[in-house]
Amino acid sequence: MKKKALTTLFIFLCTITFAQNLNGTWTTTLDTENGPYTFYAELKADGDALTGRLYSVDGSVNISEGKINGNEFEYKFLLNYNEIKHEGKLVDGDLKIKSTSENGDGEFTMKRVSKVEGKWEATIPTDNGPFTFNADYIVKGNAITGYLSSEYGSVDIRDGKISGDEFEYTFNLDGYLLRHKGKLVDGKLKMKSEGGESGNDEYEMTRLEKE
Repeated sequence: MKKKALTTLFIFLCTITFAQNLNGTWTTTLDTENGPYTFYAELKADGDALTGRLYSVDGSVNISEGKINGNEFEYKFLLNYNEIKHEGKLVDGDLKIKSTSENGDGEFTMKRVSKVEGKWEATIPTDNGPFTFNADYIVKGNAITGYLSSEYGSVDIRDGKISGDEFEYTFNLDGYLLRHKGKLVDGKLKMKSEGGESGNDEYEMTRLEKE
């Protein structure tokens, strides 16, 4: 009896951990007759239930009948009146998914979209008053690229590296090489700037668009 209870508890805890790992936004790019096609899955786990949506530049569809069973999950959705079923597993940080429908079957891998990726904004004090600039970050694996922009123009970021919620990069501004280091904390980016005329500074960035 005790052994059975411990086994049940272990399975329950594993399901909770797996469900938490599913939460977030995932993406993949498929080869189609019309060229590469990128879409996203926004998943939210609640116990053994899974909800969310799939979306791309063409629009979005809600998933239905989402279920989590151990370290596996499944859901269905309608696309052009055709019901499609996705069954998946989390393997080495990626989602391995099998798609089945009347129009055929397929398999693909989805990777998590970094929460750092996207558009951010900061306003910092200067001798000439508040100065606002934006950052547009693109994350691919352990690399972060993109640019910083303001009303005065834009600069590309270089040598960008990211590990989890922490990242750093360099850029040239008015002949100075600056290094920015950042960390995602409670939905905001805590940034530290090194180099330049003003030396080391710290500031905060807020997201301009929904994750």
